[in-house]
Amino acid sequence: PYIVSALMENIITLRYVEARSQLQRLISIVKTRDSAFDSSIRKFRITTGGIQVSPVHDGSGEPSGHRADPGASG
Repeated sequence: PYIVSALMENIITLRYVEARSQLQRLISIVKTRDSAFDSSIRKFRITTGGIQVSPVHDGSGEPSGHRADPGASG
């Protein structure tokens, strides 16, 4: 993984998260070379007009990839 990172100028992650019984797409920036960047997780949609990126993800769902326990309280 370190060798690939050294070769890349920019790295972004695209992933899905289930929230409220729907799949949502998330995007975040992992790395940019020689530039400051915002690493916030944001929802995005692909439309006929292009890609629309929403404000910072509100944390609903489980973007970490871990399954939530539906029986857990709190």
